[in-house]
Amino acid sequence: MMRSIPTAFTGRFSRSGWCAAVAALVICLSTAVAGAQIAGTGSVQGTVTDTTGAAVGGANVTLTNDATQVQHTATTDKQGLYSFPNINVGTYTLMVADQGFKTYTQHNVVLEVGSSLGLNVPLTVGSTTEEVTVSASGLALQTEDASFKQTIDERTLTELPLNGRQVTSLITLAGASVPSSSLTQGNKGWWSSASPQIAGGQGNQSDYRLDGGDNNDYESNTSFALPFPDAVSQFSVQSSVQSADTGLHPAGVINVVTKSGTNAWHGNAFEFMRNTVMDATNYFATTPDSLHQNQFGGTLGGHIIKDRLFFFGGYQRLNFSEASNASTAHVPTQAMLNVTSRRRKWRRARPRDRSNCSTRSRVRCW
Repeated sequence: MMRSIPTAFTGRFSRSGWCAAVAALVICLSTAVAGAQIAGTGSVQGTVTDTTGAAVGGANVTLTNDATQVQHTATTDKQGLYSFPNINVGTYTLMVADQGFKTYTQHNVVLEVGSSLGLNVPLTVGSTTEEVTVSASGLALQTEDASFKQTIDERTLTELPLNGRQVTSLITLAGASVPSSSLTQGNKGWWSSASPQIAGGQGNQSDYRLDGGDNNDYESNTSFALPFPDAVSQFSVQSSVQSADTGLHPAGVINVVTKSGTNAWHGNAFEFMRNTVMDATNYFATTPDSLHQNQFGGTLGGHIIKDRLFFFGGYQRLNFSEASNASTAHVPTQAMLNVTSRRRKWRRARPRDRSNCSTRSRVRCW
């Protein structure tokens, strides 16, 4: 049927079809990115009031990322409420300004993955050129929901000794988590993928998220491969009171967020080495350990367009070699091989006498 279409019509259909296809692809990718960013982010909301406790409507609220200088703006409603949903994790500065009040600035607002922070702002009467500055220390108390989660930060990921450098090995640092059994160790995506048991659930009943996207292997109900520790910004383990967007599994939710580029260039290089020179020999071993393992790589992040476009990349490689376990094998000598060869030749050369053979006879027939 396609051959019967006129050439001119085909050309016009092809151009319009390509335009429609590109437009549909852009819309799909935009929708996918927007949906994927929901679970890997946090939110900030609160109420702006004056010294008497009355709501201040129409105030300008600005939330600025300290690393990228990306700004999010909002205006309070009649009840003085403002909200910043789906904000990338990081450290922020909150600024509130309104006519007739001093400008309010709060620094070091730390937003973790899955957090929902409530920051209420009291404004003081004065000129907008005057400023009230608040410097927060530590993490803000999460009072917007009753969920219980624990976050493993970047410092813990990179500085704790971690044999094999698997992020999932640190899940047990969170409360209500125990190592999994061998039945849920590994899957088709990654042989060493671990699935700890969280909040009394089984090892294959947890939900894994990577930058907000689904990272579950639904064939084995475990996680797919996760980035190495130097490429991970943080991850959280939520074990109770899950919200509707994360309540897909009866056990816990593991939400992993990778690092991103900033205005400042940053990166690192590393190598973890184990060999016979560096490692001590076991006291009871008769020979030195034959293990040779090199795990090396690096990361690099920065900006392409300052305050607008950023990048981050990482690489890790594992070289591993070890002598196999000793085993005993018996190899036939040349004399044994010669005897076997002569027997085979004798059997092929001997004539077969079938005179005494019958179906009921027990005489062996050659």
